[in-house]
Amino acid sequence: LYYNCAFGAYSLKNNTTGDLNTAIGLSTLEYNNSGGRNTATGMYAMQYNTTGNDNTANGLYALRANTTGEANTAIGAAALENSTTGISNTAIGRAVLPANTTGNSNTGIGAYALRFNLTGEENTAIGVSALSENNTGSLNTAVGYYAMFSNTSGLSNTSLGESALYDNGIGAENTAVGVNAGRSNFSGSYNTSIGAQSGTTGPGFSNATALGYQAKTTASNQVRIGNSSITSIGGYKAWTNLSDGRVKKNIKANVPGLVFINMLKPVTYNLDLDAADKIMGVSGLKDKTGKNRQVSVEETNARKAQQEVLCTGFIAQEVEASA
Repeated sequence: LYYNCAFGAYSLKNNTTGDLNTAIGLSTLEYNNSGGRNTATGMYAMQYNTTGNDNTANGLYALRANTTGEANTAIGAAALENSTTGISNTAIGRAVLPANTTGNSNTGIGAYALRFNLTGEENTAIGVSALSENNTGSLNTAVGYYAMFSNTSGLSNTSLGESALYDNGIGAENTAVGVNAGRSNFSGSYNTSIGAQSGTTGPGFSNATALGYQAKTTASNQVRIGNSSITSIGGYKAWTNLSDGRVKKNIKANVPGLVFINMLKPVTYNLDLDAADKIMGVSGLKDKTGKNRQVSVEETNARKAQQEVLCTGFIAQEVEASA
């Protein structure tokens, strides 16, 4: 028994064989008996630790319930307050990981990050209230203010940006990058949303990819690029359609091509982008006060020019009916 420092009533009161501990504050490390190399600063910090080693707790109630957990770092009031046997958790900020009990290898930085995590493991939450509602979900990464706020049991999701994947609750292996990206998804999995306000228009779509500002998918297994203001999509090579006879069967030359062509009705038209946005569920980006963010002059002009273009083509519903 050596090299222990105790400052404050009841600090290290029950220590028997623990070494190299530092306890500063009322009841810090009060029930420690053999735990060593712990540092507890702040009233009730690590109060119930018994045999846990190599923990650092700084703040009121920080790591208070820890008993045998090791290599945890808790900085901030109530950080990792209820963790008992968790290992290698890092909580920095007010009420970060306060509900965690046995979860291991979680990292929370920012007030209320991973606030309700119980047993989830290997989560990384950086930002105020990031992954706040998570309790059993594991292997998630959330970076940004309120990123993945509603996740409870979803696994292996990645979100980067304010409120990215905000509504995701149980969906797995989703990727969202940008402000409000993938926000409406709840149970869908394997979705990719890159760009501010990009994502699915339904809560349960899966394997859908939306690329670009306000790009929206309307069904599972769908890819969408850009919003209704886009005037051109291209590159230096033509799009390649994959068509391989080795993976086709029941091939028959029974398509009534000429009959189908004669039923088509080509028309000219102008696009109504406001109607398109309404159908896709697209609304203006909101700031933290709930007000619409100002649309750039460039985008306003692009939308106006797009709607003035006289287009030639078909009505999709009529083509479907003919087919």
